[in-house]
Amino acid sequence: MEGYSHLGSMILVGEKVKTDLLNRLYQVIDSSTKEYKVGLSSLPIPGLTIRVLANNTQTIEKMFSEFHHIISKECFNKTPSLRKY
Repeated sequence: MEGYSHLGSMILVGEKVKTDLLNRLYQVIDSSTKEYKVGLSSLPIPGLTIRVLANNTQTIEKMFSEFHHIISKECFNKTPSLRKY
């Protein structure tokens, strides 16, 4: 896993997922950091997948929170609220 110990995956499927959303998500990725690596891919159906490699869960959660915020705003015009149980 390229020297990382943790992997997180997020899959988004829906008609509202467009190429411009994928481009918007690319903008929040710091490609110069060694703290994590992110891969974004479009699906053969309307949707995308996000993979994050890191050395701790908190880094992956932080990235997913940023992505979730953008997805909620762009696709659903909502302010996200994530709950942990």
